[in-house]
Amino acid sequence: MKLNDVRKFAIRKRSPIRFPVLGGLECRIGDDGVSRVAGLDAPPQFDLEQEFGKAVQFTVETAAGARQRAKDAGAQRTVSRQELEEMVRTGTGSAQLVDHDHEE
Repeated sequence: MKLNDVRKFAIRKRSPIRFPVLGGLECRIGDDGVSRVAGLDAPPQFDLEQEFGKAVQFTVETAAGARQRAKDAGAQRTVSRQELEEMVRTGTGSAQLVDHDHEE
């Protein structure tokens, strides 16, 4: 699984994904597919693809979670690399997360 695969998944599912990078920072792949590392003032001293390859834990948000992230921590889920690979491979994911906008 490559970073680009996860970017495509984030776009298709409208589900931002976050993972830790060097120096205690965090990369957020937005639902637009753009990777951003908050707190960088200059070009990074690391390769984002390599940092992605080292990550073992990811946070996946629902589309509602992206809109209401500050209000509703239940609209996100922490997953392992294996779980994320399965989600990307099968195209599932955000439907498995609790979306509080739609109660059944």
